[in-house]
Amino acid sequence: MAVFKCNISGNTIEVTTALDIQSMEVHPGYTLVEEEVKSPVVEGIEEDIIDDIVVKTKKTKKSKKQIQEL
Repeated sequence: MAVFKCNISGNTIEVTTALDIQSMEVHPGYTLVEEEVKSPVVEGIEEDIIDDIVVKTKKTKKSKKQIQEL
């Protein structure tokens, strides 16, 4: 989302799509006021979490002797 201000009237408009934002950035009659970068992190999840790593291991059967050694 980005907010642009008309250089003549002072009115502001809110633009949400990437294509519209790109078009408005080069438009000579408007100035970018604020831009909100949306985070890919879902709300409610701590921001400290970057990636979840899943490790799959192959299960092997251990004999009774191996288990006793552990």
